[in-house]
Amino acid sequence: MATALVARPELDRQADAIERALLGLSLPVRVNAGEIDGEWVRFHVVPVRGTAPERVCRAASAVAERMGVAEVRIVPAGRALALDVPLSQGGGPRLLPLLAALGTLPRWTTLVGMAEGGTPLLMPLRGPATDTVVALGPAGSGKSELLRALTLSLALTTPAACLQLVGIDIGGRELTVLESLPHLAGELATTPRQAQALLASLAAEAEGGREGLVPDRARVLIVDDDRWLMGAEAGELPLLRRLVEVGPAAGIHVMAASRQPRPAWLTRRPGVVVAQALHYSGGASSAAPGRFLLRSHRDVARVRAAFLTAGDLNEVARLVLAGWAPGEELPLTGASADQTGWAA
Repeated sequence: MATALVARPELDRQADAIERALLGLSLPVRVNAGEIDGEWVRFHVVPVRGTAPERVCRAASAVAERMGVAEVRIVPAGRALALDVPLSQGGGPRLLPLLAALGTLPRWTTLVGMAEGGTPLLMPLRGPATDTVVALGPAGSGKSELLRALTLSLALTTPAACLQLVGIDIGGRELTVLESLPHLAGELATTPRQAQALLASLAAEAEGGREGLVPDRARVLIVDDDRWLMGAEAGELPLLRRLVEVGPAAGIHVMAASRQPRPAWLTRRPGVVVAQALHYSGGASSAAPGRFLLRSHRDVARVRAAFLTAGDLNEVARLVLAGWAPGEELPLTGASADQTGWAA
């Protein structure tokens, strides 16, 4: 299993939280920040002051309860112990603690989630092979959650001076969280008429800027669902297609979701990344939502998409306004400690 080694302030804080949890159980230990190993974060535990290792192992359930996670695993590892804490709560990794653990990231970087083998999957939106993202899948497959994770991680890695967001969110209100970000330019388009006006403006800008230099401030259009394009008189469809084709050359990028297997507006060209939801029927035996097969011009990867809880969505806006950046310790407030899934 591939292991992503990290040594970050957030893992140090989590190691301190584990020490406090065990000390509260009369089990003094030293805990060293470890590494992300698959879907778990591994910490190295060294019992002190005569603490019996077997007592620490038997306390796994109590430690999990004190830390606010579903479970922890404690196993012997040489003269010490290995304590594994789940990185994810549910189907995939939580966006905020994973960003905090990864360290400083370049501008215009998005965090997709966790790839097979336990490696965090990052994507540069302005990369030569990754300038457009399209999530495809049926209702309930996690497309909107993936778009939110991509957009909010982009806002956390890139200041508003360098990134401008615009959005089309007709009916679903899945992009409401963007309204609290300084990156948002104007109101979200929530009607077909507003969407048509926004697409026409962006397409004209893209056509006019093809021969010029790419601006320092990239603009990203987020389209949560394209069902409104299905009307017989939908003149917006060719506008969106043209924007996908020529927008990146003018610094205008698209991240969109569709229930159609092959959207008519989707241009398959180098630079377009397609996130195809893996089989999901809603039944108990089907794959959990939030699992995607990513295909780019160069690579293919299976990924468990990063997600945010309702509280995380509010926390992102606070972090952005506070100037927080990936790699920094998450602020220790009651809300942030609860949202990261770790007890302070």
